[in-house]
This record gives sequence, C-alpha cells and structure tokens, in this order.
Amino acid sequence: MGKVILNIVGYKEPYQIEEDFDKISLKDIYRYLIRKDILLNNLLKCKFVHGGQLLELEKPTIDIKDKINIYLIINDNEFRDIVLKKLFNINIDNELIDNITSEPEEDILNNDLMEYFKDKQFIDLLNIIKEKPEYLQLVNSYLSHGDIINEINYDDICIDNFQYENQFNELNETLKPNLSQWNDVIVKKILTNFEGNVNLTSRYLLV
Repeated sequence: MGKVILNIVGYKEPYQIEEDFDKISLKDIYRYLIRKDILLNNLLKCKFVHGGQLLELEKPTIDIKDKINIYLIINDNEFRDIVLKKLFNINIDNELIDNITSEPEEDILNNDLMEYFKDKQFIDLLNIIKEKPEYLQLVNSYLSHGDIINEINYDDICIDNFQYENQFNELNETLKPNLSQWNDVIVKKILTNFEGNVNLTSRYLLV
C-alpha cells in the first residue's frame, strides 16, 4: 500500500490523495476527483501522466509500493483554478501569484515522439485517421461520454436463463470480428448485467 501524489502542472504544491492504494488506475483517479465535486466532462479533457506515459482507461493498473507521482495537465486555466480550489480549499487570487509556474508540458511528458514511430499500431492509427479523419472525432466522443462503469463481478451473474440472444448475436456479428479476445460466457454476463443494452455492453468490452 502506498500514497498517490497528484502534481498539477503549473502549480508548485503537490496534492496527496487521502486514501492508500496497492494499485491505481485512471478510473480510480476519476472516481476520487468526482467525489471532490470536480466534473467528469472536464477531467476527460485533461492529461494524466506517470513515468513519462499518458494514463489511459484501457491501460493496466499501476502498482504502488511506497508512493507514486502522477502529473495532471490542465490546459483550461479556468478549470485549473476550479481544481485547485476543490483540492486545496484556497483563495485562488491570493495563492496563484506565488505558486503558478511556467513548467512546459513537453518536459513533463518527457516522451520522445520517435519511440511511437517504432510502434506499428501507432502507424496504423495514423493511417486510419489520415484516410478517415472523421473517425477521430467519433472515437473521442464515444470515449468521452457516458458514466465510468464499475467493474462487473462475473461470479454474481447467472446466465442459465439467458434472455438476450438477439443482442448477443448482434454483438457476435459486429463486434467479435474486431476484438482480439472474446469469451461467449463473459459477453453474455455483461449483457445480463446491463439488461440487454448493446451500447453499454460494447462500451464495457471496448473501454
């Protein structure tokens, strides 16, 4: 178990999350900040960085033995003021003069773009966006809307009397060919959890 230190880029004082974690994910950070009355729609526009890598919803959790530093990059100055006020309970006008810095985003990311060019998936993604640029906005909209969904406990879900065969067949025909991993039982349990909602089931499988 350890501590998570949240560093808001441009503000000198770090923020320590009250809870202890043995591992943490981007979803966990979102949930914590939402409990601080910080809007999810605005958080989705921010960048969270650990070890020079952007945190993403589909990436695995980060193990914590002692403490870790996560950097929060907020491009919207008005929203950054809101976050500082919610986390530090400060008077923005008095505090920002002493604590705001001009640390560039590039130094925080500390990530050589050339490394990405070695990744075939990155090149494939660029080619897709080049050929069909409308997909970029569509995917961003898909990932940025809707609630963060809690992990499903599959052991609690019984599918002996599965009622959503039509929805399952639809996913089997449209989504399965594009996923590297597919498990009929798991998909049926997810469908049961969401009461046959194909959109929520697809989102859970993809995100």
